[in-house]
Amino acid sequence: MYRKHIAVFNIFLLGLLLILTCPKTSFAQADSSYYDEVTVMVNVAGIGSYDMPGLIKNDNVYLPVNILFDLLKIKNTSSEGYNTIDGFFISSDSIYSISYKDLKITMGKRSYSLLDDRIIQTETGLYLKTSVYYDVFGLKCLFNFRALSIKITTDIELPAIREARLNAMRANINKLRDG
Repeated sequence: MYRKHIAVFNIFLLGLLLILTCPKTSFAQADSSYYDEVTVMVNVAGIGSYDMPGLIKNDNVYLPVNILFDLLKIKNTSSEGYNTIDGFFISSDSIYSISYKDLKITMGKRSYSLLDDRIIQTETGLYLKTSVYYDVFGLKCLFNFRALSIKITTDIELPAIREARLNAMRANINKLRDG
């Protein structure tokens, strides 16, 4: 019995000695393109709350352009492979184009350069950092990391907000008519 304990102790010491004498430098998630895919709750004032995919990278959140714009009823068309997204913002004369290849957003006559950390391309879409939505489109995104939720506010009357407001007015008129 005593020899068995000595043998286990010797194996432990040998393992400890190997670990201490062969140090290797390692980095966890050193790849700068690493991100976590999560589901975030997006709350848009005047419309409601919706679950949406999101990416978290270095404590920043990225939202998919095509899904968010579909929710807000902003016209958007994605190219195959999600290299570009084109459409118009609010009115048909306010044309925009988001290009992953050129790292650029064109909105009307203005052009916005994107750094690598402001746009991510995946197999399912183009994701923009929430600050870009404010800088280019006026959509203020407040991210709550604990709740994995984003509150979107804007001074612009988006098509989805206008539609929700008109539906609420119609419902009130019908309620008054029937009441």
